Amino acid sequence: MALGNHISEFISDGARSLSLRRLGWAFLLAWVFCVFYTSAAGGTSAEHANDLGTVGIIYSVAPVASLVVTLVAAVLLERQWGSPVSHGWTFTAAPALTAVATPLLLIDSGADVAPVVAFLLGAMATGFGSGLLWLMWGEYYARITQEDAEFLAPASAVVAALIGIAISAMQGWVPVVVASLLPVASGVCLRMAWRDAERVSATEFVSSVDFAKRESSHEEARANLGRVFGEMGRPCFGILVACLFVCVEGALYSESSDAGAIQVALLASIAFMMAVGMSAISGPRRVSLAFLYRWMCPVLVVGYASVVVLGSAKGLAIAYVVAIAARFAFCLITQMYFARYTQNGLATPVQAYGLG
Repeated sequence: MALGNHISEFISDGARSLSLRRLGWAFLLAWVFCVFYTSAAGGTSAEHANDLGTVGIIYSVAPVASLVVTLVAAVLLERQWGSPVSHGWTFTAAPALTAVATPLLLIDSGADVAPVVAFLLGAMATGFGSGLLWLMWGEYYARITQEDAEFLAPASAVVAALIGIAISAMQGWVPVVVASLLPVASGVCLRMAWRDAERVSATEFVSSVDFAKRESSHEEARANLGRVFGEMGRPCFGILVACLFVCVEGALYSESSDAGAIQVALLASIAFMMAVGMSAISGPRRVSLAFLYRWMCPVLVVGYASVVVLGSAKGLAIAYVVAIAARFAFCLITQMYFARYTQNGLATPVQAYGLG
């Protein structure tokens, strides 16, 4: 009976809040998974995964490094520059730059230096563009109600997985083109969703705290970045450590570019995210890091244990599936967690999603 009530509540929230523009985070998430995590769109990163030389370091570190630099700069400069959504050009520049540079990450590698330089330029451009998109979607989630966030985040994650399955079945240059268009779709949805948000009274977008009080708390947070960083340090470090285990587990499987393995992993992710999403609204409507670890740690242990028990063939395949599902779950839970964190006035959206 209780489960039926939760499902009914979930569907009711969805019917009220569902529209394609509000699911635009799905396109950004699908882009990340297709280009970096699953090789669904092809790409050269997987070819250099075990290369410890300079080229391998560039392919492994450059995309993440450029993203980190973008996020850190946005956090440090927020007081002077404001948030990305406060500048109209970011709604166009961020998705466009990410889309144009995506093919540079997916070109065939060669023996000469040109492909490596192209990849490095693509990594820098997509890191900047996708970093801004990540922060802007975070600010949108920080403005909507908790009920909407707890529906839209799981729904978007499921849509992202379905997009990944579709792209993994494409051949030739088609997946590259489709993957390159995903940031554009995300940017268009974000612009329309943000305009909708601006037309609604600000107080209607705040679920549990007074809007003026929250804005005052955010202004204080901008002026006391050191305090915010100290308060976020412990939970963010916990997320980082768990995420490292996920990344290691996902890198164990050498056939991760196989379309069949990708599709199985994404199907498992859909089932996992639906279960996590339903659990997020059961009992008290509160998403915490304890909730994240209750789901993630046992599943990660199963993945690692399968390598030991089943050997290098089946065990590594299971670990890969677990790792992809875990990455989706991380994105899903942290999207909701940091939205609630900033709604409570503990940090600005840029600080929460940037540092987080």
